[in-house]
Amino acid sequence: MGSGSNLVGAFSTSATISRCKIVNVHYAGDEGGILCKLEVEGHKTEGAFFVSITHLIFERKTPLFRQIDAYQRHRVKKLMRQGERGY
Repeated sequence: MGSGSNLVGAFSTSATISRCKIVNVHYAGDEGGILCKLEVEGHKTEGAFFVSITHLIFERKTPLFRQIDAYQRHRVKKLMRQGERGY
């Protein structure tokens, strides 16, 4: 899928995806943060499906849960501060 508009057709906006597999991780700089390339169970999609790690929820027993949780909290605070400054 080349654009976000195509993604809307791939997944229902009312559906909740409960399980997915992270197949790759990319750093998109300060503006994009950490992006995860996902493989979603039960959904066949053409192309790549990327999402910001701040939008994902991880099980507490995940080996890197504490580090991921700390990053997510820090990233959200940073984005909120930038929003207050008008960036």
